[in-house]
Amino acid sequence: MGGSDAGTDRLTDGAAAPAWDRFTHWGPWPARVLLAVVAVLLVLAALTPLTATQNGAPAEVPEMSQPGENAPTDPDARPERDKDLAFYDRVIGRIGGGESYYDFIIEEQRASDYPLRPGVTVRLPTLAYIHAWLGKTGMIVVAIALLFATVWAWWRRLGDEPGGARVRILGTALMLMGGSLGLNRAFFVLHELWAGMLVALGWAGWKSPAGTTGTFLYLGYGLAFMLAGRENNFYWGAVVAPAMFVGLAFLPMALRSLVRSAR
Repeated sequence: MGGSDAGTDRLTDGAAAPAWDRFTHWGPWPARVLLAVVAVLLVLAALTPLTATQNGAPAEVPEMSQPGENAPTDPDARPERDKDLAFYDRVIGRIGGGESYYDFIIEEQRASDYPLRPGVTVRLPTLAYIHAWLGKTGMIVVAIALLFATVWAWWRRLGDEPGGARVRILGTALMLMGGSLGLNRAFFVLHELWAGMLVALGWAGWKSPAGTTGTFLYLGYGLAFMLAGRENNFYWGAVVAPAMFVGLAFLPMALRSLVRSAR
């Protein structure tokens, strides 16, 4: 009798739940399988060391805040730049010096042991020219303006999406937190940093079921990174990081609904 009542309660709760509460309408077994998969992934993520690589060799974990033992003691000295960052620094410097991008980019990529094929490995010069024209101060202004535009767009989007109004303040705050990555001026030369903000802005303006869009966007990006990414491509995460935090606003509802459906 107890099991029958529990099942009746679950069906009643599911029927009363809004249509946008996806997991409330799931059957017990799909919900249990998803909970098990999430639990396994969380355990594996917790047990995987930061230095893990595909070939077993220790990875170079970037030092983001703490200087090394051999760091310069001069407070005005610039920290050593990552190889990719230094490459873009040189490109911007040469454009600022009056050179044309396509006159030297092949030479620079070969000097840095970067591939030239397929053609997409030679990136468009747009960001480099903007950086050279605006300078550091101009790029800071653009980054701040883009952040506020993206946060405002998400405030509007969450107000329009079914179920979004109830988490509008929290979701917008999380967007602001994730989007603050775009204010890291040390990475202004990277396309991924700007792409992340533009992806977040473009997703917010897409009049579609946002939950489904976000789910497949992040699953697809995670799969692509798993198959093609290397340990030194940590900055690829900047493409999806800004808007990813918004999903945390819906986590309590999703987890509660999954557990209820799994009973």
